[in-house]
Amino acid sequence: MKTTKLLFLLIINYLFLNSQNNPFEFYGPYNAPVYNNIQDGYRNKESCYKLDLNYLPESEKIWTKLFEIKTVQVLQFSINNLDTIPDGLGDLSQLNYLGINAPLQILPQSIGYLNQLKSLKLMNTSLDSLAPSMKFLYQLQEMEVHSNTDTLDLNLQFSQLKKLRSLLLFQCVIDSISPQFSLAPAIEELYFIKTNFVHSYDSIAFPKHLKTLILNDNQINSFPENILELKQLNYLNLRTNQLEEIPEKISRLTTLETLDVRENPLSPYQLALLKALLPNTQILHDPIIEEEE
Repeated sequence: MKTTKLLFLLIINYLFLNSQNNPFEFYGPYNAPVYNNIQDGYRNKESCYKLDLNYLPESEKIWTKLFEIKTVQVLQFSINNLDTIPDGLGDLSQLNYLGINAPLQILPQSIGYLNQLKSLKLMNTSLDSLAPSMKFLYQLQEMEVHSNTDTLDLNLQFSQLKKLRSLLLFQCVIDSISPQFSLAPAIEELYFIKTNFVHSYDSIAFPKHLKTLILNDNQINSFPENILELKQLNYLNLRTNQLEEIPEKISRLTTLETLDVRENPLSPYQLALLKALLPNTQILHDPIIEEEE
């Protein structure tokens, strides 16, 4: 069971980081055509459910046409020079998925009107904060931010996002996180990978219902003891950090099934101690090299 779950988690992580999951297969009507420009989508606006846009003409009229395609459920922008999106975005009330791969500097406040949105993925953006109106995304289940080029404040009212189950941040510099983060009622999976958090990870009030916590590659040199408050945690990944020891209090994590501490400078003694403290936990570590006498 533990091996199966670990394999599943690794597969999911691989898919996230390599952007191989295709939203056009998961959202919207099955086999509905994917339109690659707004003109074609507009001509079929009564049955245009999926738009994958790699180019936008420099015209305000093109945005007007886009926002009149009320049927669209899956919308993805991959545009190198897109730094703003007009507020008309909120008119697309049937959106289930919104993906933005562009140097966007600000999210329109109207994003909060997307009351059917289930998945939001932001890639290669230049955001310094998220739109406060996102607290109204009551159907949002997953959110990802990849490779944001500006320092990011995560000051959302997470307590309002009652269906948000998974949050992933990859290669972002996080300046601050809302104190309400711990009140997020549904977050079970949290991925902070190469996040370079400005403050100590001890200062993060993690959501209380976390089952999966991945803190890969964050230069963490002291075990964040706030993790010990996560009474439902099953999977903890601390791989590729600077940990030399882990406190004995980790034995409090009685629900922990898998702990990954590979690529940390933990001594053979520390690894042996971990195994004694967590006898029912699968501990993934580097090969043990015995010191010569």
